[in-house]
Amino acid sequence: MLRFVSIFLFSFYIFFALAFCQDANTVNATADKDHIETGEIFTYTITIEGKFSDPQLTLPVLKDFIVVAEAQSRNYVTKAGKTIMTLKLEYKLTAAKPGTFVIGPAEVKDRSARIQSGSLQIEVSGRSLQDKQKILPFLENATEI
Repeated sequence: MLRFVSIFLFSFYIFFALAFCQDANTVNATADKDHIETGEIFTYTITIEGKFSDPQLTLPVLKDFIVVAEAQSRNYVTKAGKTIMTLKLEYKLTAAKPGTFVIGPAEVKDRSARIQSGSLQIEVSGRSLQDKQKILPFLENATEI
């Protein structure tokens, strides 16, 4: 009987800890594709969610990619007297040369807390954009068969 009571109390504690302690701050990074051709556009999204007091965002360096477009949205929700912020950064990227590239983690510092997203690996295949541009005039002037 004592074992049953201890299991019940432990389960009860875990349930309420999970139900009421979901105010954890998170930083997630995703890409809609992990394999692309050179010149193909993919979407890289960073989502930051939580209760922050003074957040400082450090974005990864996108040196191997060309930023085609970017968008940002911010949402605030007040729940049980707590304001939770959601910030979504979306980048449309492309690669100019083939290879396997790593997009490093995004990081948010808030007071003494430091939260990071994971890194992403993108595999790019095909010819470099410079090679494709050399061929393009011949393709535009070609006749259809």
